[in-house]
Amino acid sequence: FSMAIPIWVAAFLVVIAGVFFGSIFAPAKKFPSGDGMFFQFIMCTVIFSFGIVVNIVRASPQFHATAMLGGVFWAIGTILIILSAF
Repeated sequence: FSMAIPIWVAAFLVVIAGVFFGSIFAPAKKFPSGDGMFFQFIMCTVIFSFGIVVNIVRASPQFHATAMLGGVFWAIGTILIILSAF
């Protein structure tokens, strides 16, 4: 299906997503996380598990393999951010 939304709504939603995605590491600064790899592993595992639940709730919609690239790039970027701190 097609959802036509105004460009200002799309821009607003992008800004909101950027704020929330940019603040996911703020609570973790209060606790010692070692080298960060465990934190990254847990975060990726929780996001993957949530994705499985959403997939089940939505009755297994059609799978697009190219959509996986976003998750792969996100995980690689998160690992590189952690490794660049050392």
